[in-house]
Amino acid sequence: MVDKNDRFNLIHSQTLNAENVAAVNGNSSTAVVAIEETNVAEEPKVLCIVTDETNVEWKQNRYTVNLPASSFVNSFYNDVAEHFQYVKGTFLLVWVKPLTGGTGNTDEVVLNGVGDITLQEFGLGSNSRRNNFLVKQKDNSDPLKATKKKEVHFV
Repeated sequence: MVDKNDRFNLIHSQTLNAENVAAVNGNSSTAVVAIEETNVAEEPKVLCIVTDETNVEWKQNRYTVNLPASSFVNSFYNDVAEHFQYVKGTFLLVWVKPLTGGTGNTDEVVLNGVGDITLQEFGLGSNSRRNNFLVKQKDNSDPLKATKKKEVHFV
């Protein structure tokens, strides 16, 4: 038999199998139980607009992506590297963080080396708030372009 707390947890879990349904109802017959579903689409999104300052056409060279707030900062860095076809670690990814007080002033926060922390935990705004990022030179050098691996087919 399932106690009251277990029943609450089972009902509010994302998935129920036939065994769990039976446990909720206290018997082995199949029954329909109304559950509250959690939808990934309801998760807050973080709008990220990345401008590559290392490119002469930087005003036109942007990458815009709307990521779940639970995405990791290091995964976002890797996505940016892949999008611009740069070797990871050869560029700085900088968040243009608005300062409080509505003054319009900003601070630049480097994302390189940030560990396993989510975008939301890092402090990025979600749900329609624009988060601006810059790709910048690292150690006064432009990012290295990633080379595409050639596939070799043997006949």
